[in-house]
Amino acid sequence: MSKKLYCYSFRDFVDRFEGVETLPEDSVAISICTPGSHVEYHKFTSADNVLNLDFDDIDNGAYGGELFDIEMAACVVDFVMRHADKHFYVHCAAGQSRSQAIVKFIYFYIDGQWELNPHNSDYSGANRRVYNSLLEVFSVRKPDFFKK
Repeated sequence: MSKKLYCYSFRDFVDRFEGVETLPEDSVAISICTPGSHVEYHKFTSADNVLNLDFDDIDNGAYGGELFDIEMAACVVDFVMRHADKHFYVHCAAGQSRSQAIVKFIYFYIDGQWELNPHNSDYSGANRRVYNSLLEVFSVRKPDFFKK
């Protein structure tokens, strides 16, 4: 049975879950916002099946801003591995960079038959820092995976 692996913009995510107060038990959400955004940008409050992160959509710190760091990557990898049997809904502001990096990681490295959001499954804009940090942590958590 396939599991949903959907990437959304913030607006599409809010529309998809309009009127929903808590996620179903078979689903998880990763909500990515820019630091200093309004709290309500995280649609769901933190729970076992919700991961809320705040970092800027940048690959390096040359222009300031809050970078995605190795601690955040560890949180994401651990969260994803703990919930690998669930449907994933991931969003950031535009659904094209930060969230795409996380969806790309899940799709290629977490076992499962994934049903992708047909309107948003192009990973060409995935944030390189986010993606590479996730791979770095994953290679420590599952070192045998890369020895195949």
